[in-house]
Amino acid sequence: MAQGTITSTTNGNIRYQSTGSITIAELNAGSGTVAIIAGSSISDIAADTATDITAANLILTAGSFIADKDNHLEVAVANISSTSTSGSTFIDESGSITVTTLSMTANRVGSTGVATTVAYSQEDLTSGADLVHSGLAINLLENPSRGKAFWIQEAGPGPQQVLYADDKIASYTEDWSGSGLVVQVTGTPGAVGRIIVYKAAANGTEIKRVTLDSQGKGRVQFSGNVITPNPVDPPSIAPGSRIPECT
Repeated sequence: MAQGTITSTTNGNIRYQSTGSITIAELNAGSGTVAIIAGSSISDIAADTATDITAANLILTAGSFIADKDNHLEVAVANISSTSTSGSTFIDESGSITVTTLSMTANRVGSTGVATTVAYSQEDLTSGADLVHSGLAINLLENPSRGKAFWIQEAGPGPQQVLYADDKIASYTEDWSGSGLVVQVTGTPGAVGRIIVYKAAANGTEIKRVTLDSQGKGRVQFSGNVITPNPVDPPSIAPGSRIPECT
């Protein structure tokens, strides 16, 4: 696409497919779905300040990379699934976003002028190299754990549960005492890590820092069934919020 090119629909689907690379200027599907399928790369046009893709749902599939570290793909979508088979993915999202399974159908007009209905489905975020998403501060290039720090578990049936432990923490154990959750951790000696615990009764999360001693051991307790704010970190993380970076 050339600079200033706009493809838009009134809440209808948009689908671009190429055996080679695709460069995005501006796509707007309203409450529809956008699918970009490239045999090679998907790129944002250079020196572009506009939001590249606006839609309810976005499917990105690239044989190599999606955008680059100096020119992210800017999107405003509610749901996303992306795959970059052999390269990195760089996405900036303007608001909340849900990673999920997406599918779409579209009428494709071939070179003979005959229209055919095509369907496409994809799930999750998959990257062949680095994965950078500004909404969740995910950067596997800068994260020595190569992804473990950003794995968020699904909440289970228990009253309190660890959802997230950052890359300063190598392992942890949970012990429910009846009055709260006690988390014993091991990790980098002398480091300060973060743990996020889900509290079912409050339907929210609480963040605490844990200091590891010279042997790389630490302990932190989450008491009660309400969210307890602290002056260092935000009291809870809502869906689509940004996970604080470690310091």
